[in-house]
Amino acid sequence: VECLAESHQHLSKESLAGNKPANAVLHKVLNQLEELLSDMKSDVSRLPATLARIPPVAQRLQMSERSILSRLAATSTSSTTPTTTSQTGMISSQFPTGFQAGQLPGSFGNANFANFRPQYSVPGQTTPTQGFPVN
Repeated sequence: VECLAESHQHLSKESLAGNKPANAVLHKVLNQLEELLSDMKSDVSRLPATLARIPPVAQRLQMSERSILSRLAATSTSSTTPTTTSQTGMISSQFPTGFQAGQLPGSFGNANFANFRPQYSVPGQTTPTQGFPVN
């Protein structure tokens, strides 16, 4: 929305100066902005109900909150300080056999996940949604 508005801000000056084609384009852009804002408003109004249908993280991971917190604490500790043998043992006990910390198997080691958009599904929805839209 912001990008669209900024890219066409010169149209208001042109329209005020009597440029009829600029006036027509300005009206189309304003209608487009109005539609986008209306869509965003309806998305926001549906968001609480959608979020309420998503199961809690602990349920989705099938872990207790305590287990999640201990794993996060172990991961953050290992990333900020050099790993000791006791930390390595503690971290490796939390993952399946054969897992190598910090490495992905096979050709995934050099994978770039910068544009990765995970698919998620909301209970009661027939098709999974592709991440959150990015504007």
